Amino acid sequence: MNSIPHVVKGQWTIEEDRTIDSIGGAIWSKEMESDFSDAEWEDREAVQREMAQSSQGSKKPPAATSVFFGANDAALAGRTSERQHVPVEEYKDDLRRIVHHLKECSSTMLVVLITQPTVDEEGRMQYAKSVYGEKAMEQPERANEMSGVYASQCVELVRELGLPSINLWAKMQETEGWQKKFLSDGLHLTAEGNAVVYQEVERVLTETWLPASKLPYDFPHHSQIDWKNPEKSFQQQQCNSI
Repeated sequence: MNSIPHVVKGQWTIEEDRTIDSIGGAIWSKEMESDFSDAEWEDREAVQREMAQSSQGSKKPPAATSVFFGANDAALAGRTSERQHVPVEEYKDDLRRIVHHLKECSSTMLVVLITQPTVDEEGRMQYAKSVYGEKAMEQPERANEMSGVYASQCVELVRELGLPSINLWAKMQETEGWQKKFLSDGLHLTAEGNAVVYQEVERVLTETWLPASKLPYDFPHHSQIDWKNPEKSFQQQQCNSI
C-alpha cells in the first residue's frame, strides 16, 4: 500500500493581495495544495518556528520541504522597511540551519531551496505613491540588485549542500516585461508570477522523484464517495494510504 508523502512549504507571504487565502487557483501554493498535502510558515522567525514545530514531535516527517525566503530579508538597511532587513550572512546561515534541522528530522527528506523573486524599484515607488500620496517614501525600500546578492548566496549554499533549487530571481528575468507581468506592485507576485513558481516547483519535484500525478489522494474523489455512507469511503481511503 502507498503512503502519502506530505510537502511542507516554508515561505514569506509574497503572493498577490498579500494573503494566500484571498486568491484562488492562480497562486502557486494553492496550485500545490491541489497536488500535495501541505503546511506553511513564514517571516524571519522561520528558524525558531521550525525548531518549535518539530520539537512537538511527528510520527511521520514530510517527504519534501521547500524553503522560500529572502524578499523581506533583502529589504535595504536605512530605508522604510529596515525592520525587516536581515544581513546577508545571517540569511545564508539561517537557511543552512533550516536545512540541517530538516535533514536531522529525516535524512531522506527532499529539501528544495527557492531564491526570492525579482524587485521592480519603479513599481515599488508607483505603488507607494498610489497608497500614501505625498507621504510616500522618496526611495524604494528594496532593490533588484540587492535581491540578486541574496539570491546568489542561496545558490551558493545549494551548491555547497548539494540540494535541488529554483533560482526564481534569475528565472523571472528571462521574460521580457517581467516587472509588470510577474509583480503586482514591484514586489508581490501576480497570478502569472505565482504560476512561474508553481511550474518550477512542479518541475523540480518531477525531476527528482515526487511527481504530483503519481501521488494518491488524501481523500476520496467525489465520484468514489458512497453518499449513503460517506464515512465508510473516507475510512477506506485512509486504510489505502497506510
